[in-house]
This record gives sequence, C-alpha cells and structure tokens, in this order.
Amino acid sequence: PAKPVAKKERKTAGIDSPAVKKLQGSWQALQGGVKSWTMTIDGRSFHAIVSPDDWYKGEIFVRPGDDLSEIDFLIEECVCGYKGESSDAIYRWEGESLRMGTPMPGTARPTFFNERKGEVVQLFRIEE
Repeated sequence: PAKPVAKKERKTAGIDSPAVKKLQGSWQALQGGVKSWTMTIDGRSFHAIVSPDDWYKGEIFVRPGDDLSEIDFLIEECVCGYKGESSDAIYRWEGESLRMGTPMPGTARPTFFNERKGEVVQLFRIEE
C-alpha cells in the first residue's frame, strides 16, 4: 500500500492562485459557534484569535473545489497543546461571506457543515 502523503507535500493551490488570493485579509465571525473569532490570512500565514487566551498561528494549505473547498490550518504556534497539528477544514463562499467548518486539530475533516461535537461552523465577513 502507498504511504500517506505528508500534509506539506500534498498538492495545494499556489500562493498566486485565485483561491488563495480571495482568502487574503482580516475576517470577522458574523454567526456561528464563536462570534468573537477573528482570522487574518496573509500569504500562506494565518493568525486566528478565538478569544484573548485562545489563539493560533501557522500556515494554510488550500485545495479549491466546485462547491466545497478544503483548507488545512497547520498550527505552528498556539497557547494550547496543538502545536504541530492540523485542523483540516472545509469552506464555501456564500456571496462575499466565507462559511467554514473547522474541526478540532487531529480529527477528521468534515464532509458537510454540521455543528457536531468538536467542530465549529462559522460565517465570516472580510473586515473593511
């Protein structure tokens, strides 16, 4: 059997791709599990702040799809024990808003948007 491909070696959209460019900027949660959540994406770097004492920094890897797209958040810094892990999320554009389903790091990627235990579904709007 083939060996699984490490996350960093998986084929993902390039930094100059339309899918990655569209994600650039500072995002504010509008609705969902954690309304205080903000997220900034700059190139491949992300900084997500869930609350003042719950934040994450790292790298994103994007695989665009027709309806649902995939985004992996590789956590390089955080105030919790998830350093070195990945939150393998899904997202979909709804007009100019971004709906994202993010599971707890180390758990399976969701296949649809569902507020199950350990998954947060958020709707984000870019900050002007």
